[in-house]
Amino acid sequence: MTPVPERAAPEEDVDIAAGDVPRRVYTVWRRTPSGVEVLGPSGPVPLNHTAARIWELIDGARPASAIIAALARDYPDVDPAALRADVLEFLRFLAASDLAVTRWPPAAWLPGTPRAVQGAVRGAWGAGRGA
Repeated sequence: MTPVPERAAPEEDVDIAAGDVPRRVYTVWRRTPSGVEVLGPSGPVPLNHTAARIWELIDGARPASAIIAALARDYPDVDPAALRADVLEFLRFLAASDLAVTRWPPAAWLPGTPRAVQGAVRGAWGAGRGA
């Protein structure tokens, strides 16, 4: 199981722990024959079926450990340690690509991110959430 899409992640070290609660930043996405496509800050990001399943499980309430547990049920033949590593790696990719956050505020906004988008993300995150 390799949920990381073919597109390379930005060279940025993003720390994700199993207890972190990921939240989608970009909610515009659609199903495709190969998985889903997320409209991100740099354009469409295709996700394969496994990555799409992780994307669908990111709801802002479920910690990464619960996402890992759900994938373990979906893929019982995959080594649990490898599955955990793959899921956390994919969550790092999402965070480094500004498609999801686990802490508020995000480390940095992409240059040119409109204030309206920043405000919408803050509103979606909710008052009192994050570090």
